Amino acid sequence: MADEEAEYERLLFKNEFSEIIKYHNAALSRLERFREGYPYLIAPNIFDMIINNLKDNIAILLREMPNMEKNKQREYDEKYICEKCKNVFLTRLQGGVCDECRGKLGI
Repeated sequence: MADEEAEYERLLFKNEFSEIIKYHNAALSRLERFREGYPYLIAPNIFDMIINNLKDNIAILLREMPNMEKNKQREYDEKYICEKCKNVFLTRLQGGVCDECRGKLGI
């Protein structure tokens, strides 16, 4: 019974993850169609940036999909918390502040 529940849960989160990838692909194709239909509404470099970001997101999601089982049970040794925004990071923060806060503060 426990094996069936574990398998069901595994199928649920893989299905959800697949849906996320599907929506990213749909957004990418719609954005490319929009660009062809209305090329003058958004600057070409902005279109390129958005399209490249979506492609990167899709590639990362596809790369992480096989590792989901391992990551569920994985425990991380140390967590580092930004002193300003209180976000949690897995890498050591220089001066205890994340890059985003460092940029905002001009450090």
